[in-house]
Amino acid sequence: MSPLLEARDLCKSFPVPGSKARHLVLRGISLVLDEGRSVGLVGESGSGKSTLGRLLLGLDRPDSGEVLYRGAPLAPYPSPEWRGLRRRMQPVYQDPSSVLDPRWTVRETLEEPLRIHQPGLSSTQRGDRVRDLLDQVGLDGATGARLPSELSGGQKQRVVIARALSLEPEILFADEPVSALDISVQAQILNLLLEIRSRRSLAMIFVSHNIDVVRHMTEETLVLQGGEIVERGPSRTVFETPAHPFTQALVKALPRLG
Repeated sequence: MSPLLEARDLCKSFPVPGSKARHLVLRGISLVLDEGRSVGLVGESGSGKSTLGRLLLGLDRPDSGEVLYRGAPLAPYPSPEWRGLRRRMQPVYQDPSSVLDPRWTVRETLEEPLRIHQPGLSSTQRGDRVRDLLDQVGLDGATGARLPSELSGGQKQRVVIARALSLEPEILFADEPVSALDISVQAQILNLLLEIRSRRSLAMIFVSHNIDVVRHMTEETLVLQGGEIVERGPSRTVFETPAHPFTQALVKALPRLG
């Protein structure tokens, strides 16, 4: 049986401003994501993590290599075929304030994907669905009438997660989902993502510069440096017995008590 999502030998470059040269961002990246499994991408800023995520979501095309969903190549963005697949792979981005329209209430934000992808739902059915989504992420029904400016950072990220869940995706792509939040809120959001994954048997790609968070959230870890995978393996093994010098440096940089 084909993996849920597979990347084969991806390479991606971008033009250098004012020059004919191109900057190579990713080199020969391959990974496999099976149903219900979680893969972590860890590396310093500029290592290519977010670029890889855009390739996996089909938002950008690789220079070479391919991304397959259930054994078939991703349809090109923004074709109708890609839009149909988009509901199966939903992102949770770093800064919820940049995702939420400040003019829309929470209810309007959560209803938008339902209107687009499930036009047959009545207003009552959409309202019931919104209340259910809010409950799943630990928010009460009254939150639906509020604007993003009336919410805390943690509440905003819960709304973003609820919107990602609204179309019953198979894959969550979490790109630094807690780095913009207060320390006191980060653990709550991470535990919420773990609870949702367990409840729904979701697959997840989790991007972070923090190897300790990736170890906590994922079963397999890929360490990126300079656009290449320098180490991969079970997350606990990569954390406890890192083999590559760059991974060792990431582990040594973690704060410890005592």
